[in-house]
Amino acid sequence: MRGFVKGRAGSTSRRQSSRDHYPAPYAMIDMWARYGAKGRESFEAEARSIAQLFTTETSRNLVRVFLLQDRLKSLGGKGGPEVNMYTWSAPG
Repeated sequence: MRGFVKGRAGSTSRRQSSRDHYPAPYAMIDMWARYGAKGRESFEAEARSIAQLFTTETSRNLVRVFLLQDRLKSLGGKGGPEVNMYTWSAPG
């Protein structure tokens, strides 16, 4: 049964994102297929997997993107005119 669910979950993940850009969903699916969701062994494997994911270049880049987006939001302010992105056109 786990093999079937892993295949379906994996195909859904592949349609939505690549393993290189978002490795966490794939790691979660692999962990569940191998260890299940209960027991000491599954929790220890999950901890090792998370530690490995946190140290990847992809993880660092995703954190960087989040922080840059947060910074852009704070620089935008709230006092400017409202802009409808669907009707706005460049001046000139």
